[in-house]
Amino acid sequence: MTSAPSSRPPWRSEARIRPDLHDHVTRLVEEAVLANAAGAPARAETLLRRALRRLDREGEVPDDVVVLRARVHVTHAVSRVQRGDRHGAFALLDTADGLLVDAGPNHVRSLAVVQRAGLHGRVGEWERTRELLEGVALTAEVAPRTRCLLHLNLGLTYQFLGRYHDSDVRLRRAHQDAVALGFPDLAAAAVHNRGRLQFLLGNLPRALSLTEQARAMGGDLLPPGAVLDRARVLAEAGLVDQAMEALEEGEEAARAGGIAHDVAEADLERARLALLRQEHADARVYAARAERRFSRGSESAWAVRASLLRLQAELLAGRNPGATATTLSQLADGPAPASAVGAEAAVLAAEANALVGRVDEARRNLARPEVRRAASFPLRLQRTLALAELHAAEGRPDLVRRELRRGAHRLAVEQARHTSIDSRTAVALHTRRLRDAHLDLAIATGSPAQVFDATELWRGVSQRLPPMVASPDLELARLTADARRLHSEAHDAQDPARRSALEAAARDVERAVARRDWEQAGTTGAAAEERPVTVAALRPLLDRAHAGLVSLFLHRDLLWAVTVTPSGARLTRLPDSAGVVEAAARLRADLATRRLALGTDLQRVIERSMMHTASALGEALAPILPRAHRVVVIPSSSLASLPWRLVPGIRGRVVTVAPSATFWARRSVPAGSGSVAPTVVALAGPGLARATSEARDVARVWGAGASDGAGHDGVSTGEELRKALSDSTIVHVAAHGFHQDESPLFSSVVMGDGPVFAHEFQRAGVGAEHVVLSSCEVGRTHVRAGDESLGLTASLLATGVRTVVAAVGPVGDEDAHTVMSAYHRVLAQGLDAAEALEIASAGVEEGRLFCAYGADWAPTPIGVTSTGVRVRGGAVR
Repeated sequence: MTSAPSSRPPWRSEARIRPDLHDHVTRLVEEAVLANAAGAPARAETLLRRALRRLDREGEVPDDVVVLRARVHVTHAVSRVQRGDRHGAFALLDTADGLLVDAGPNHVRSLAVVQRAGLHGRVGEWERTRELLEGVALTAEVAPRTRCLLHLNLGLTYQFLGRYHDSDVRLRRAHQDAVALGFPDLAAAAVHNRGRLQFLLGNLPRALSLTEQARAMGGDLLPPGAVLDRARVLAEAGLVDQAMEALEEGEEAARAGGIAHDVAEADLERARLALLRQEHADARVYAARAERRFSRGSESAWAVRASLLRLQAELLAGRNPGATATTLSQLADGPAPASAVGAEAAVLAAEANALVGRVDEARRNLARPEVRRAASFPLRLQRTLALAELHAAEGRPDLVRRELRRGAHRLAVEQARHTSIDSRTAVALHTRRLRDAHLDLAIATGSPAQVFDATELWRGVSQRLPPMVASPDLELARLTADARRLHSEAHDAQDPARRSALEAAARDVERAVARRDWEQAGTTGAAAEERPVTVAALRPLLDRAHAGLVSLFLHRDLLWAVTVTPSGARLTRLPDSAGVVEAAARLRADLATRRLALGTDLQRVIERSMMHTASALGEALAPILPRAHRVVVIPSSSLASLPWRLVPGIRGRVVTVAPSATFWARRSVPAGSGSVAPTVVALAGPGLARATSEARDVARVWGAGASDGAGHDGVSTGEELRKALSDSTIVHVAAHGFHQDESPLFSSVVMGDGPVFAHEFQRAGVGAEHVVLSSCEVGRTHVRAGDESLGLTASLLATGVRTVVAAVGPVGDEDAHTVMSAYHRVLAQGLDAAEALEIASAGVEEGRLFCAYGADWAPTPIGVTSTGVRVRGGAVR
């Protein structure tokens, strides 16, 4: 019996590949797969060329060799597309398909389909991607890794198609299978893409958590593109500095690996960050460069995204608004939806058309279904702004104000989802344009009440939410302990090189603490924010307090003030805004320099400069100050951290510096209104010669002279401070303190076992109503864009403390002791904190660096128990 003629090509054989050859080539391919996954396509191509050379040396070509050769080409296609050669990648897949035409059952055929689908996704052809992936039958011919890839890529595809539930199902399956089958790179990728999904759904705390979890899992296995995704999540959370760090990390890895797409995407993210910083010219340059790079790589969907950012930069810079509006409408009607940015394009087109008076076109853009479904927090805010611009074009200021109030409520809802002070305050960055629009409208009316309402609506929104309390976290506690140890060792280190190394290590741990903090999931439900106080509601409160209030704000580089008294309100634009801002910066700089010059001849020179600058500030601010003896100051971001009680015109008055008028109005406890006797704890840190006696004096004032800390054989610990803040009404801390402008949530007071950081208060739980920080400079604050404050004092106020007394500069140990002992004697008589501080500071010049922050607060004048602790050494706080 003769066999039928074979259709097998003459160069094929039915022989089997030798095991050693199969194992060698397979190992090279697997290494190349991991290199591609880690963003090293050049390394992958080197490995694959070695594999092909090894196969080429075979004399006969059995089916196993053909299949293995096709496997090499499929993997090589991934390398080529990463290096920007999409056409070459498709050609390699075509070659692989040709090799597999006559091959028997094998695992490569389904892998080639999955990779081809990925190439279509790269250029935004997501429906074609879905068709290819859903067409793969999960038979025994699909290798385990390919099965995981299929779920992973379908999960990502469904995201771009808006099928978010299906995406979550596929990504969870991909993660489950990858863990079970031992593919750590795919497991990390699945978690990362789940974080990306939460980003699209607008759940930033969860997105931060998952992307950081993926980073910890994946290490070097995640490609640079994952780092760039993380940069975008951080940017959307308002954490711009951290986003820039991630961006630089991702861009460096992309350039090292020669990944053309990721290099272009880094430019795209730089443009996005520049827009957040209102650096419109830079944003346009970065976006245009990304657009050219994507176009060269035939990545049309990504080129559309870059074009959209470029047009946004042009719109914000005021370049050809009519032409920009037309182009944006064309983009929204054309390629943007297919590129998965249809909602973004439509909202931006609506804003542009409203600005140039094309009301009907703006309405049409906003009526698109994808706009209504938008979940991203910044996109929802941008839609709010577009609606406000539309109503402004219609001549409906009432509707404009309604939309702006909705935007402020959306900010509060978003902030309430965060249990990290850092990320809660950071998201306010996205409201800057809404705030500017609101102030433009209010200032145009000339009404002090309307301007005041606008500033209060957007100022310190997080302070109108319930006090922040986050859940305990053992890993965060461990990292914080590491940071404390490193700071303590750096402080004690004699060798400069070792000190520098320890400080660098401490900064690394601080970043790890911040990342862990951001990961925490937020609360659920609507935000129960307080309504901002109005001028009408504020005036009777000021009347009862015999006070006047001045609210300062910087708007479009001009410094304004609303002065409110019991008899009315007035709006003033300061004539020399730049001069006032410059003087404030100079005074802050002098304070910092003075700390370094204490005890030297330079100290007097600096103090004379401070007095001169303070006088200039007093003269500039004189027209806006109320005439009342008691003054409430709401500083602008440019005037934060000033020694207000040194400024002529304010000097000698009773002063409270509040984060907002709403905070002062809602949190104040006037003298005589308390009904419960306070509990008082006085603690001392190491290195201050008079801290022990200061703590004992405070204890005696409140009627607990026997509790003088005599039983302690050391200094007070951080745990004792945290317990005092949790359980007591009044907490006095005599210790060294440090404010960090670069990392304000790591501002600290130093206790016996090391520093206690500002960020720790949110987890310790704070029940104290009044805290006195007899420390250097911890009254300083860092104000973020969005008028949200960070620092030691700001963190205490955010966690429920009503009033904090602290200094914005270094105070001599003896002067601090004198002022603080007198302060508590007056406070215990039932006077409020600001008035007690003014009386206690009489005749002590450095005592004027202390100020009362937050609200007015007075205790019930009854003696209570207290604890003092013994300390050693030191001279300046």
